[in-house]
Amino acid sequence: MEFTDKVNEFTKKVSDKANDLIEMGKLTAKIHGETADVDALKKKIGEVCFGKYRSGDPLDPEVEKLCAAIEKHKRNIAENERKRERLRKSDPKTVDPAANGVCPYCGEKIAKNGKFCPHCGEKMGE
Repeated sequence: MEFTDKVNEFTKKVSDKANDLIEMGKLTAKIHGETADVDALKKKIGEVCFGKYRSGDPLDPEVEKLCAAIEKHKRNIAENERKRERLRKSDPKTVDPAANGVCPYCGEKIAKNGKFCPHCGEKMGE
């Protein structure tokens, strides 16, 4: 085999390998895109289920348990945000948790200075 034939063969192998790598990159990008779409759809399913839970619709017991856990986490977040806000203020006893229009228990918007949260039913105030 002549030198030029060897160079041509080597060039073809390199070119084929480069094309394979490009194709693998395209496939990887498609896989990531599809995975992101699946994740987005799962999120939408969760939002629909959680909305049904909030409105009192019957759910699968496992889903209902997960929604209740979300509610608990949301209450913990709201409580910790309230504590953080009180620490930030100079006189923590003067901060009314509902004064900013957000329930400190579930994090939902409420009427400012309301007596109870219309979403979770918790009593507002000190």
